[in-house]
Amino acid sequence: APRHPLRFRASLYLGGTEPWEEFGWIGKTLRVGAARLRVSKRIVRCAATMVDPETGAVDANPVKELMTNFGHTDCGVYAEVLEAGEIRPGDAIKIME
Repeated sequence: APRHPLRFRASLYLGGTEPWEEFGWIGKTLRVGAARLRVSKRIVRCAATMVDPETGAVDANPVKELMTNFGHTDCGVYAEVLEAGEIRPGDAIKIME
C-alpha cells in the first residue's frame, strides 16, 4: 500500500531511479546539486515506520512488508556529506567514479 514518505524520515528523497538502485552505490561518491556525498551502507528500517506521521496511529508494518515482498528490511542508504552544497528539487544525481 502507499506510505507517506515522512514515515521513513529521510533527509533526501530521490526519484527517477530503479527500485533499490541505490544499494549499488555503496562505497561510491555522488554529486547531487552542489553537494558531494559518499554512500556508506544500506538503511535497515525499524519499527518507527509503523507509525503514521500525520495521525500518530500504528497502522502498518513496512518492515514485515519489505521482508515478505523483497527478502530484506532495507529502504535507502546512508551517505556522508563530503562537500556541503545546495540541493534543489530536480537536481541530477551523478555517480562519480
